[in-house]
Amino acid sequence: MKKRFAGFTLIEVLIVLAILGFVSIVSTRMVESGIRLQNSISNHADKIEKLARVWLWIEGDLSQIVNRPIRDELGESAPALSLNNSQLSFTRAGWKNPLAEERSQLQRIQYSISNETFYRRYWRILDRDQDSVPSVQVFNDVETLLIEVLGEKGWVKVWPEEDNYLPGVTDQSEPLPIAVKVHISMKEGESFERIFEVPTFPHESNDSGSNNG
Repeated sequence: MKKRFAGFTLIEVLIVLAILGFVSIVSTRMVESGIRLQNSISNHADKIEKLARVWLWIEGDLSQIVNRPIRDELGESAPALSLNNSQLSFTRAGWKNPLAEERSQLQRIQYSISNETFYRRYWRILDRDQDSVPSVQVFNDVETLLIEVLGEKGWVKVWPEEDNYLPGVTDQSEPLPIAVKVHISMKEGESFERIFEVPTFPHESNDSGSNNG
């Protein structure tokens, strides 16, 4: 007598299908979670790399500050370093000139923040005219930028100090601060702060870095 093999019952088939469906859902979610994690790590690494580049900008700039006032677009005298509402402007030396262009090695730099974006602006000439347009470098996802400078009265958020600088008066050699403190807070919640000592280079004459284009 031949043996008869019983097939799967409907309930068993449904159970198997349910298990396969569950495994499929779990596997899909694990893959999606892995992709999200990989993208998150990649994005975070990209932001860390860009932030490191920003710190290199700042360190390279602030390590070469010189005491050279400028004239702005309106012909008014501006101090070698000014700070107000965390907008920092200053003159730096060491602007490399690999193409041997007819220009100064001094450069005017400005840091500011707007719409969660850090801006680094620089001008090709120091004593500007109304047609002078800065070049701009940006770093996004910055929630706050706080800048302070260290003077004789301690850390302050405005520079020059009122008793050290007379607006509109040319040929002033107001003292530079001792150090600059930069605090950056990212949208994700990370905060970074560094303090940079201001170098004591000799005073640059007003003829240095004139409009050589």
